[in-house]
Amino acid sequence: MGWYGWAVVLIGTFAGYLLGALYGIALILAGRTGRKSRIAFGPFLIARTFTGMLLGTYAR
Repeated sequence: MGWYGWAVVLIGTFAGYLLGALYGIALILAGRTGRKSRIAFGPFLIARTFTGMLLGTYAR
């Protein structure tokens, strides 16, 4: 993402953390996990790359 500029990197990084947090909150509210459970972050790293590439083009 760094090849495309700082806007893409910042949007992508924020999106990855936001998606991971929303997923964790949804699991807690659904009662499927607790606050101390671990969640794999790899899928959110891939999602942040795609999100940064798609939304970062509009930030230019």
